[in-house]
Amino acid sequence: MPLVKAKCTNCGANLEVDNSRDAAICPYCNTPYVVEKAINNYNGITHIHADVVNIAGEEVVDFVIRAGELIKYNGAATDVVIPNSVVVIRENAFSNCCALKSVVIPDTVTTIRSMAFFGCVELKEIRFPDSVTNIEFDAFRSCRGLKEVSFSNSIKIIDGFRECEGIEKLDIPQGACSIGGFESCTNLKIVNLPQTVTEIRKEAFLGCSNLESVNGECHIDEIGESAFRECSNLVTFQPPIRKNIGYRTFSDCEKLTGIELSEGLEKIGMFAFSGCKCLKKVILPDSVKNIYNFAFSSCLALERIRIPSKVARVGSSAFQNCANLIEAVIEHGVREISDYAFAECKALKNLYLPDGCIKIGSSAFEGCNSLENVNVPESVTYIGPYAFKNCTSLTTVAIPDSVEYKALGSIFEGTPFWDNKSKGHCYIATAVYGSYDCPEVWTLRRYRDNTLATTSMGRAFIRLYYAISPKLVKWFGKTMWFRSFWKKFLDRKVSELNSKGVENTRYYD
Repeated sequence: MPLVKAKCTNCGANLEVDNSRDAAICPYCNTPYVVEKAINNYNGITHIHADVVNIAGEEVVDFVIRAGELIKYNGAATDVVIPNSVVVIRENAFSNCCALKSVVIPDTVTTIRSMAFFGCVELKEIRFPDSVTNIEFDAFRSCRGLKEVSFSNSIKIIDGFRECEGIEKLDIPQGACSIGGFESCTNLKIVNLPQTVTEIRKEAFLGCSNLESVNGECHIDEIGESAFRECSNLVTFQPPIRKNIGYRTFSDCEKLTGIELSEGLEKIGMFAFSGCKCLKKVILPDSVKNIYNFAFSSCLALERIRIPSKVARVGSSAFQNCANLIEAVIEHGVREISDYAFAECKALKNLYLPDGCIKIGSSAFEGCNSLENVNVPESVTYIGPYAFKNCTSLTTVAIPDSVEYKALGSIFEGTPFWDNKSKGHCYIATAVYGSYDCPEVWTLRRYRDNTLATTSMGRAFIRLYYAISPKLVKWFGKTMWFRSFWKKFLDRKVSELNSKGVENTRYYD
């Protein structure tokens, strides 16, 4: 039996049916239909389901609407007026309608679903009636020609305009509380926020490379991950932030000069301001509890920072490569300076660590070549390897007995302080063997760092040795009897250590 043309009485899809059958199931909406009614529906006899409205041309249904939801637009018009029976515009309803230039949304529509207008590259302007309260994720994504967007005051959450490259200015309406979905709007320059906005969502303006200013007197509670990341021309961010700043929120905002952080702010996320090369002034409120890894790394213009007392731990590399940081005030309450926290802060001159600090991590101040004085409090029990490496101006360090170091030489490697301590004074082994770098001394240094320094008795011996031996060498180090006496003892000790597996190869402490 030949197939004849029909139209589904539920969704309006064009079908080919066997007219010898009584009923069938629509392959588009999975709804059963009476074959005779479907054929009549195609031929213009309108016995269709009451909640379906089809506005049709000769053979093409322009709108597929079911129960107040616009399922699909099938037309090719450049200017479209959506019927006022529509309440919801569904996912992909106008997706890739490349000829669409304007659309009128009636005041019956409340919700525009994700990807509803995706890829409408010729769409120039959109105005939302007051009835619209929800614009979902990526609703207008890649509408690259879109220049004018007029929001209604009833919209609470704004999202869905990624890659709309034509938008240059955003005026967010009073009443909106959460903003997102403008990633890669590369021509956007100005964003004006109302007092009602409290949240800027994850990746909201990521990659808006021409964004220059964000204005408004609202107080932002939450700024999500990468919200303004790579906004390389952002100079001004006016709204104060009062709770949390997420991962990479302002990362690589190279022209950002200042930011206001309000009392109540608790968390500054990883890489939050990393690479903000022009950020000169940051005042951390007393409420801050967490400064995560790399939070302010490579903020090249930053000159001063105060770490509040509620911050228990300064994250790894938190201020690394802040090359113009002159002063870091670390308040009582901070217990740990993590690895590389202030490494390569070349302008940092004076460091005063608070009582209560117990740990200075590996390379924490490495390369701070303007650092002249360090006062380590009695509370510190650990200083990591290379903590002050290559601090080439460091001449004075007060180290308490509480520090359980394993390799004092590695901690201060490349500093005048250690050079004077280890080489400027000829300690006994160096005086006996004539060099600080020879197999015998390498063996003894390994024994000091890997064995003696691991026990309380051993550390006590090291401190006694450093207290007495410089004076002995100063008085007797050039005499034959002194070197001969100690050489016999040291030769036996070195031989014994070598036989027990302590290597005599080059050693860097």
